[in-house]
Amino acid sequence: MLRRFAPVSALLALAVLVPSCASSDAQPREDDFSDEAWSNLPAGPEEGTAVDADALATEDVSTSETIDTDDPPSADDDSDDASYEAPSVADLPIDTAPGELGELVTLGALKYRNPVLGNCADPGVIRTGGSTPTYYAVCTGGGYPRFSSPDLVHWKADGHIFTPSTRPTWATGNFWAPEIHHVGAGFVAYFSALSSRRGKMCIGAARAASPEGPFKDIGRPLVCSSHVSLIDAHLFTAASGRHFLYYKTDSNALRPQERTVVYGQEVGADGVTFVGPRRALLQNTLRWEGDVVEGPWVVGHGGFFYMFYSGFRYCNGTYSVGVARSKSPLGPFVKRGNPILRSNAAWSGPGHNSIVSRGGHDYIVYHAWRGKHECGQAGGRAMLLDRVRWVGGWPRINNGTPSRGSLPAP
Repeated sequence: MLRRFAPVSALLALAVLVPSCASSDAQPREDDFSDEAWSNLPAGPEEGTAVDADALATEDVSTSETIDTDDPPSADDDSDDASYEAPSVADLPIDTAPGELGELVTLGALKYRNPVLGNCADPGVIRTGGSTPTYYAVCTGGGYPRFSSPDLVHWKADGHIFTPSTRPTWATGNFWAPEIHHVGAGFVAYFSALSSRRGKMCIGAARAASPEGPFKDIGRPLVCSSHVSLIDAHLFTAASGRHFLYYKTDSNALRPQERTVVYGQEVGADGVTFVGPRRALLQNTLRWEGDVVEGPWVVGHGGFFYMFYSGFRYCNGTYSVGVARSKSPLGPFVKRGNPILRSNAAWSGPGHNSIVSRGGHDYIVYHAWRGKHECGQAGGRAMLLDRVRWVGGWPRINNGTPSRGSLPAP
């Protein structure tokens, strides 16, 4: 027995098959992600003044102060994780048929299997509500497709962050990596988009009273750089109520390349006013990270702040998820080392994740290519869901690869 919100065809029609989190400067583009609805829009007026990242004060991570160290352990801490043993690959057989999207099967107990959504690159997922939550996912693509779910398994198409009439006038393409976050009495959508006037990707922001919108752009990029594109914005709100914004330099797109940097900076109660200095928190320094670290997502757990991030080449099996932790949202962060989620025979390039809670447990929502995938090969990235277990002060996901069989439903 299975149930679903919407026909597969409806979901696929809304989810644009696009790549993202790749080079945005100094090389030919194959991936201008403007969708048809936006392709004929006239150019907007000249954008307003934006904060220039190059002009922001910076400090080395070694000088970062420690703050909010009294942040309590998560209420969703797992009590059974100390004895958890990761299953071997043999314990997780590949399903003989992929099944329907968002499938929930009763096999003695309620179970599900991946994928939970047919296509959603760079999924930004949040939980709203109390004991009966609603989850919202937003994805890379024109207008930033939005989906909603009551259980993280069944997703229905729920419009877009922007429509042709509400599209930011400064944004002209490459609509990547959106996230919606609760800020104050409302919600702020953070996103990456190309500013043709600047010739770079910038971080944008828009406000709404509800995660379902309508969202109104603040009228200008939130932060830009004259040297390099900025992408992959993420907001973390500490238990103290303080907000911290993270984003990545697209330095891997420069020729010659430079190391990519994940920056963090506090923002005010409105979610769009920067407070204090910007700080460099992460760079690609490990072999498995290749030429990039990106897609940061920060959570508090057990007195630490954990930054989940992705590394290496988004379009093939090298893409993986790593993690670093700190006693402060602004570092210094210490990396775990090897990736905690990497490719297997069923799924290539897992990454650009969100972390959400349900039923007293944490879950990772991320994208991956089905089967083996190489750069330049056609296809879209499906959205997958797996449980995060906390073992020895670090997160663990399955046997370190995406699940390949039926698992207990969240």
